[in-house]
Amino acid sequence: MQIGKLNHLVEIWAYFETPDEFGEPIKKYGLVTKAWAEIRPLKGLEYFNESEVHTEHTHKIRTRYFDLDIDATMQIRYDKKGDGSNIRVFEVDGDPSNHLENDIFWIFSVKEQFDHDEIH
Repeated sequence: MQIGKLNHLVEIWAYFETPDEFGEPIKKYGLVTKAWAEIRPLKGLEYFNESEVHTEHTHKIRTRYFDLDIDATMQIRYDKKGDGSNIRVFEVDGDPSNHLENDIFWIFSVKEQFDHDEIH
């Protein structure tokens, strides 16, 4: 892997269960870790549904290996400007690949989410 391609600082987010003010458990995303990554688009698909155009971009995200249980409920977030004004949210699509099982880097198959109204 060429280390220079890891030029995007991404955040790995997971659901955590925390109590609300009444003690009831609520699920909320929380930051797990940050990592430098390569984000590579694979394809763009457009489809029409009830006179609306929906776009789905599928990407591969590659990071250095870190010891963390990663699953399909997690998100990867990338803020291009670093000021919170342009956050891209990717949902992990299946379990990531530990390339050649040699603990050097992860490969994530992800789908970009365009309908994230609130990001906490």
